[in-house]
Amino acid sequence: MSNPTNDKPSFKNVIKTTWRIFKQHLKPIAAIVILVYLPINLFMEFSPLVKMDSYDIEALLQVVRFSGLYELIIGSFAAILLILLTKRAYDGQKTTFGDLWSKEFNIKIYGRYLWTTFFKNLLIGICLLLLIVPGIVFGVFWLFAEQIAVLGDEGGTRALKISQALVKDKWFQIFWLMLAGILAALLPVNILTLGLQMYVKHWSVNLATSFLVDFGQGFFIIYLTVIYLELIKGQNAGSK
Repeated sequence: MSNPTNDKPSFKNVIKTTWRIFKQHLKPIAAIVILVYLPINLFMEFSPLVKMDSYDIEALLQVVRFSGLYELIIGSFAAILLILLTKRAYDGQKTTFGDLWSKEFNIKIYGRYLWTTFFKNLLIGICLLLLIVPGIVFGVFWLFAEQIAVLGDEGGTRALKISQALVKDKWFQIFWLMLAGILAALLPVNILTLGLQMYVKHWSVNLATSFLVDFGQGFFIIYLTVIYLELIKGQNAGSK
């Protein structure tokens, strides 16, 4: 069994490791983000469907459904490749986009990730609809289901159970680490994006800020993966 005193990652170590990985592997990260999100960003900027009346609820729902479906089916490629990149970098291996695509990624991982993400989000959505608190509780318990689907060779309910067991007895620390990551990576990027788009009305700014948000999300995926790897490392050390 793991020792609860030595398997809890600190924010300082996690953010430091995340930044090092992000900085040292900026080229493959940029390739992943741009290749995966360029189509949806162009669609959101230039499609006539998006240039709609703000009161046209049906058209708005169509855009939301399309972007959500794109994120699940195509955006999953980015998440998987970033998780694989983080693992290699965490282990001290240099990597390229070509290495990740040809040597690490495969259709089995993609299918397992897709099913796990869909199932997890469905359950969390139901919990949030029924009552907010259970949705938050299980959202933290299942925070690493995607990492387990990619790196742990498990998917679906099994990935959720493994994630829950990993977080058990560390729920509050993982919650605060997750919140700190949101405040450090996602919130500033979204505030900057909103400010730029409000004061500079040009398609190039909209496109650039969309990629800025995508890079922030990529940084957050790496951040969560580093937490997962730290937990696994501590668990393995505690079991010896």
